[in-house]
Order: sequence, then C-alpha cells, then structure tokens
Amino acid sequence: MLTFRVLGPLAAHLDGEPVALGRPRQRSVLARLLAAGGRAVPVDRLIDDLYAHEVPPKALAAVQSYVSNLRRALEPGRSPRAPAGVLVTQPPGYALRLEAGAVDAWRFESIVSDPAAGHERLGEALALWHGPAYQEFAGAHWADAEAARLEELRLSTVERHADAVIRLGRAAAAVPDLERLAAEHPLREGAWALLARALYRCGRQGEALGALRRARAHLAEELGVDPGPELRRLEEDILAQAAHLSEAARPPAPAARPAAVAQPYVGRRAELAAVTAMRGGVVLVSGEPGAGKTAFMEQVRDTLEGEGWTVGWGRCPEHEGAPAGWAWAELLRELAARFPPGDPEALAPLLSDTPVRGDVPGARFRLHRAVGAFVTAIGRPLLLVLDDLHRADAETLAMLTHVIGAAAGLPVLVAGSYRHTEPNDHLADALAVIAAREPYRVELDGLAAPEVGELISLTCGRPADAATVAEIAERTGGNPFFVRETARLLDAEGVVAVPAGVRDVLRRRVARLPAQARTILRQSAVIGRESDVDVLSAVSGADEESVLAAIESGLVTGLLTEPEAGRLRFAHVLIRDTLYDDLSRIRRARLHLRVARAIEEHDPGDVAALAHHYAASAADPAKAARYARLAAEQAERRFAHHEAAVLWQQALDVVGDPRERLELTLSLVSALANTGRLVTARTHRERALRDALPLDDPDLLARVIVSFEVPTFWSSRQYGTLDTALIEAVEQALTRLPPGDGTTRCRLLTTLAFELEGEPADRGYLASQEAVAMARRLGDPGLLVLALNGRLHQTFRYGGHEERAGIGAELLRLSGSDVTVEVLGHLVLMQAAINRAELTVSDRHAERARQLADRYDMPLPLAVTGFYDGLRAALRGDYDTADARYRAAAELAGRLGMWQHEAGLLLLSRYAMHLMRGDLTPVLPDLEPYVTEGPWREQLLELHALALCHAGRAGEARALVPAEPVPVRRDYFWHLLTAVRGLLGVALGDRRRAELAYDALLPLSPEPVGSTGYLAVCPTAQVLGDLAAFLGRPAEPHYREALEVGERADVRLWTDAARARLTSPRS
Repeated sequence: MLTFRVLGPLAAHLDGEPVALGRPRQRSVLARLLAAGGRAVPVDRLIDDLYAHEVPPKALAAVQSYVSNLRRALEPGRSPRAPAGVLVTQPPGYALRLEAGAVDAWRFESIVSDPAAGHERLGEALALWHGPAYQEFAGAHWADAEAARLEELRLSTVERHADAVIRLGRAAAAVPDLERLAAEHPLREGAWALLARALYRCGRQGEALGALRRARAHLAEELGVDPGPELRRLEEDILAQAAHLSEAARPPAPAARPAAVAQPYVGRRAELAAVTAMRGGVVLVSGEPGAGKTAFMEQVRDTLEGEGWTVGWGRCPEHEGAPAGWAWAELLRELAARFPPGDPEALAPLLSDTPVRGDVPGARFRLHRAVGAFVTAIGRPLLLVLDDLHRADAETLAMLTHVIGAAAGLPVLVAGSYRHTEPNDHLADALAVIAAREPYRVELDGLAAPEVGELISLTCGRPADAATVAEIAERTGGNPFFVRETARLLDAEGVVAVPAGVRDVLRRRVARLPAQARTILRQSAVIGRESDVDVLSAVSGADEESVLAAIESGLVTGLLTEPEAGRLRFAHVLIRDTLYDDLSRIRRARLHLRVARAIEEHDPGDVAALAHHYAASAADPAKAARYARLAAEQAERRFAHHEAAVLWQQALDVVGDPRERLELTLSLVSALANTGRLVTARTHRERALRDALPLDDPDLLARVIVSFEVPTFWSSRQYGTLDTALIEAVEQALTRLPPGDGTTRCRLLTTLAFELEGEPADRGYLASQEAVAMARRLGDPGLLVLALNGRLHQTFRYGGHEERAGIGAELLRLSGSDVTVEVLGHLVLMQAAINRAELTVSDRHAERARQLADRYDMPLPLAVTGFYDGLRAALRGDYDTADARYRAAAELAGRLGMWQHEAGLLLLSRYAMHLMRGDLTPVLPDLEPYVTEGPWREQLLELHALALCHAGRAGEARALVPAEPVPVRRDYFWHLLTAVRGLLGVALGDRRRAELAYDALLPLSPEPVGSTGYLAVCPTAQVLGDLAAFLGRPAEPHYREALEVGERADVRLWTDAARARLTSPRS
C-alpha cells in the first residue's frame, strides 16, 4: 500500500518501504497535490505555486519532468505506456488518486470529523502528528494556508481529547496536555476552561481559579479585553462549588472537510432537466462550434446512467479518413459486447464488415430492421447518442431515421447533436423526416454573464472580477469553449493580452507548450481528431519518453483527452483544426505520408484512413488508389454508396493506366446509380465509353456499355435527346460478339431498348423484342427482368397497355426478394390499371408500391406515387390538393437530379389538371420557358397554342404552330399530346389536325387520355366525340363509351361531362 505523511516532514512509503521523493521542488509538486485533497490542481496554478517570484521559460517542461519522476517513484512497476493510477492527469492539471487512508492528514480529518469519536480514537488521531504540517514548505502561501487549517483542527482535537479524558474520570491525566496547550496558545479560552475544570475535578480548586486569573491577565495584556461569558460563569461556579462541575462540557465537533467533487456543469439547467425527465422519444441538440453540445449530451448520459439506463454512444468522425457508417458501428459494437445480439449475422456489415447478398435496397432494409430490432430488444431504458450529425454520411442518417421509427413508444431515447451553422442536404432531409416524430429541440446559445463568471471561476480556480467577466462574455458571446480557453489564457497572461478570436486564443495556448510538444500535437492534428499513440510515436520519430512527455503537455493543459488507453483525442475539433490549418501545404502533405506509413504498419485494416492519408500526401498514387478501392468496397458493404462514390472517384483521380481507370469507372458508375444520381452515373459512363473505344477490346467495351443498368420506371436519359455515340458503340459491340444467344448480347440489346425509347425508327422496339426472347432462352431471371424493363419503355410505341400489364405481372413473379423489381412491377400494374380505367385496382398497386418504397427508402417510386396521388385528387375535383401533391412529388424527384424530368412532369400534370377544369390560362406562364428552347419545345407547341386559345388569343396560337402538324413522339406522352392536337384543331377550326388526331386516337377509345400514372384528363372517347362532332361524324357512340369509362372508373367529372354531351351534343 502507498502511504504519505504531511503531518511533519514529507514522506512516502510503499508497502512499508520508504520512497525517494527527489529534490525540493519535485517534493513541492507532490506536497501541493497532497494539499489539494484529491482535487485537480491546474498546471498554471501549480507553476505559480512552485515559482512564486519568477516563472522560468521552461516551467511547464520542468513540471512535467517532476511529475514523470514522481510517477516512476510512486508506481515503480508501471510500464511507461500504461496510464498512471496515482498521480493522474486531470485537465487542466494533475491530481492524486489515493485511498481514503493513504495520507496521514486525511486519516486525521476522517477521525476527528466523527462527532462520536472517543478519547481513544482522538488519541490515535493526535498520534499521527510528527511535527508541524507541511513543515518543510513553510513560507509557501499554499502550504501556510493548509498548515494553519490543519493546526487549528489539531488544537481543537487536543481540547476534545482532554474533555473526553476528563469525562472518564481521569482529569489528572488531562492536566499536563492542557497546561501545555494553554501555555502555547494563551488566547484559547476553551483550553483555559478545560484546564480549570480538570484541576477542579482533581480537587485543586485554588489552582483552577489561578488558571482562570492567568487567562484573564493574558487576554487583558494582549487584547485588552475581559474573558468571555463562559470563563466568567466558570469562575463563579467554581467559587460556588456548583454541582454540575462534575460533568465536563464537550466543545462542538469541528465540521468535516468537504470531499472532492467533480466540477459542476454550468448553465443549461432547465434544458437538462427536461431531457433527463424524458422516458423515450427524440432529442435534437444544436448549436455553433464550441456551444457545448457534446458536454450537454455527456451530462444527459451521466444523469441517466445514474438512474440505471443503458447508454450507447456513437460519434460521427470530425475528420477525413474515417470508415463510412462509423457512428453506428461504434455504438453497436459497444452495445453488442454487453448484450449479445440474437442474430449477429444480420448486424455483420456493421459489427464485422461482412458483405451481404441480395439486392441493395432489400439488403439495406434488412440491416436497418436488424439494428432496430436489436436496440429495441435490449429490454431496459436505453439512451442512444449520435454526436456531430453534421458530419454524418447519408447512410448513418438513414439508419437514424429508421431506428427512431422502430423505437417509437418504447423506453428508448434517441439523442443527436449537430452544428446548425453547417447545414447539408443529407442532414436536412433526415431532420425533415425526424420532425414528424416531434423531437424535443435544445438550441444551445451563449451563456449568460453570471454563467460565464461561474465557468471562469471553475476553470481558473478563483473568481474573476465583474469587469473581466463582462469583457470575456462580450468577446466570446458566451460560447463555453471560447470562454474556457480564454479563461485559461487569462489565468496565464492576464486579460489585457487575451485576443478576440478563438483560434488566436488557441494559438497562444499552444505557444506556451514546450517546442517538442507543439510539434507532436501538430503531427497528431494531421492524423485526425483522434489518434493512436503507437501511430503518433511512429510519425514523430522521437523517443518514447519525448512523445509521452508531449502527450502529457497536451493532456495537462486540456488540449487533449484520453478516451481510452493508448488513444488520444483533441478536446475540441477547433483545436485540431487550428493546428492543422496553420501547417503549410507542403508540410501537411509530408506528414500525411508519414501518417499513412505508420498506420500501414500498426493498423493495416484501417483502409479508410489509409486512403485519406495517401491521397492527401500525393506521394504514392498506387497506394492511394489501392486503399481508396478497399475503402469504397468497405463503404458499399455498409450501404454507404454516397461515400463509396467519393472513394471510387478518389481512386480514379490518381490512376493513369487506361484499363485500370475503366475498371474503376465501372465501379463508380454502379455506386452513383445506387445513390440515384443517374445523370452523373451516365456522364461517367459516356467518358468511359470514349476511353474504351480506342482499346479495341469488345468485351471491355460491352462491360462499359452495360455498366449503367438500373431498373427504372422513368426514362434514364435526357428527354428528347439521342446519344448517337453510345448507339454506334452498342451496334459496334454487337457485331463483334460471337453469334447466338449470350448474356452480353442480351444486355446490349436491352441498352438499345432504353436508349431508343420514343425515337422514330423501330430499332429499339425490335431490339427489346429480341432481348426478351433471348433472356427467356437463357433462363436467367435477373437478365429477363432487365430485358422486360427495356421492353416496357418500348410498349408506348404502339399502344401496348395490355403488354404492359403482362410485363408488370411477370416482374412481380420474378422479383423474389428483390424489392426494386417488386416495386417496379406494382408501378407498371398501377399504370396498366389506369389504362383500363380500373382505378380501384390502380389504387391498390400504388399503395403497395408506396409502402415498399417508404420502407426501403426508395425516393423515386415515392415521387411516382406522389404524382399519382395528385392525379386522384384532381379526379375528385380537389384541385388545390392535387396541385400541392404534384409540387411535393416534383420536389422529391428533383433531389435525384434526373435531367429535370420532374419539371416536365409537373408542367404536364398541372396542364392536364387545368384542362380538366376547362381553362388552361393559368399554365401559360409555366409553358413559356419550354416553348422557347430545349428538347421539349417541339412537343409542347400545340399545348401552348391550345392554352392561348383558352385565353382568347387564337390568332397567336395559329401563328405559333406549323400548318402541317409534325409527328408526335411515340412515348408515354403521345396519348396526351395527340388529344391536345385534336382539341387544338377544334379550337382553330383546323380539320387536318382534328382528322389526324381522330384517326390516331380511335384505337385507344376505351382508355383515359394520357394514362401514364400522372395524367388522366378524361376518357379518350370523350375527345373522340368532340372531334367527331367537329368533323361532322357520329359523336353519340363515343360519348356513350365515355360514360361507360367514367362509370367504370367511378369518376364523377367524367360521367357528368359525358352526360352533358349526350344531352347537348353541340355544347
């Protein structure tokens, strides 16, 4: 056991053997810490106490050296890398962690603080004294104050001990000690009273009165006062020989010295109380850098842990080079170690980076569900904290929203913090989803002036005057981190020297460190917010003792923390950023290379960090590419496809070999497609195609072409444009493939089907037929799904709604566990049901697609069903709701960046809605941009002209359109555009237009106009009736069919319109 003596000469013993404590100043460090009673002594205060008159330039280094020597002496068996257990670093200084009885002064106080302590225990306490407390440090202000306090406690104890001895009837034994006490401290009236009583109890009444007369004389001579009431009454009682003098009075026991306590949390009391009172739900904590978000979360954690809650904590890394999904991996690994999951394989992508099979949305959803099931099955109150969400990747946020939903109504409190000053699209989307759960929001503003003063006092160990508090509050805006750092600098240099900016404050604080410590902290900043001590040692190249001394400097000054043995963390990201940003670019690059090599040696599995550091070093492109590739694959295993795309691009940026670049591009295209960034994916595919053509490798060319395969309900290219280079490359690749069936040939044919959608020639239509037939012969279900998807986009060429229904049904049969295919099947069947005017059936398929898309986080199908919801509202005559839903669906689709398809769909949807209402005037302003330029221009001229007619501007309409109508593009808008052509013919009295439209629409008579899933203006038969009436042909049969279609669809707007025409054909 390790024990210390301060009640007399300073000494220490380890298991009974004396410990050499070194030279005087080193002994002073130990004594100063012992005097603090277990509390931390700030290093600046320690330096001031050691060097009372003049602080030398290297004072901090000297203190660290003393601490290091003391640690070796007090813990001789501890290895240099093991954390100290006795003399510990506790920012902003040092403290001693000792057992309660390890220090004689502490044992003394423990005994005498017991009011029931008897004469034996009090005697044991007094026996601990071997001389004046801290006697060798007399003259040091800190020692004198503590020694005086202990001496007063000793004197009171001598009096208590004497009183206890008197009470036991041993008054004579008490007299010598009391005579000595009274002689040494003649102004202590209590000592004279006890001496007089003891003498009286011994039968020495005269001597008792003599003691009281001596007391009166000392008081009069030294203070010029008479004795107090107690001595005067005692003198009277002795003269009267009062009976009660046989019982000695006990002086009050001294108050116990307060135990060391943790520093209190400053401010935010109401918010903290509100959050810790919650028993589930969501908490969002926001604020600027340094506002105390993490500290607030830690207070919530500590409070709830004290109430028996289980806590899982995940940090979103505040530096580059961390693995994707790290926050959830950290949180889940911590919880899984305490609560082994029932199905660890389901959590494998986050617990062990194990890849999973299956389609991406399905596998991703199963992982989300597994995480939700695991945390909700723990079966006890649970706090889940995700710190620094502003740095979270898209998949981390998606997991968060799922877990919040899974935990709803359970005793699970999910808390997230983020900087509101650093918004990003992924976080904004997640917060929008979380808003539906009505989270409790804590917005951390600056501390008020009284709280700033409290924080300064805690940081510096002494209060600041009101003017200083006001100045710091004004400079810092009450930002707790800025206040604390400013206060530390204030404590060292004075308020006049304190700069105004937090980074300047940090620079000044760092400048006070020894030179080698500054260097090593900068090297740590290059590693990141957190670093491994082994890696840092390797990067520095210094000997272990120097590295540990530098780390100690950072720890003791509060610039670093030690989250676990062997790891360091900057106390705040602003400290790391300041150190890093102050390095020149060339120095950063060289340090990144040293960091990369050190990590490669000590932790080669940290591929994300290796990718970051090798890329930042710009010194070894081969390794930069290799680790970027490995990190991208790791990200994909965690379904973090956004991060994977960044890493594939990072690898691509440093690779020069054409074939290797193409391989990387194929992976990049796949990752981009999985994020829904189809425009960017297609752009990269186009570049890869240009690079592949000169290599004269038909297999590689084919792989590049088919790298962009995404089952989709919408077109996967810019509307109305044709990529002739791609079409030529496909045809070239087809001619160079071996004859006969083959997977590559089938995929190339499917590419033609997608790329030639709506084009005049039949090549795409025929290619889609051939691809489907070939896929059936090859017996590959996945290949058949792709071929059917390509065929779907060609069915609009010649009507084809019955074929679409068949494709939708077959896609559902082929989907298996592939949710993407299942959703596509339901959307196709939704569309086919609209074609048949069976809207109750289309409702069922739309709802199922919506449920799946919502569950598996698939935004494009949600946009499609959103447009469908707008259509259904319009058909009910609720046009305001329809307009709102169309706009919401377009906004959702717009986030995917799909060639602005959503803008065209919004325009056409609203156009169709106003056409139902019979007045297109409101959409005229929306049409203007599209009819002046762009791929939609030619297709929309007649829509614009009809709107002009509704506005009474028929002359302008007639001048706008060519006399001879141009062919309408044969795609999903053909039906609506052809109907509009006919209606325009009627409005302008143009028989040619009306006849063309009538003949084209006649085969589609049983269907609604424009039945794409977003547009269904009216029964086609209704338009045919109007055209027939205009052309002088029988109209009534058409109106009767329109009535049947309206009744089948159960749309009153349609049935009313048909009946009106039947009643008044010329209206």
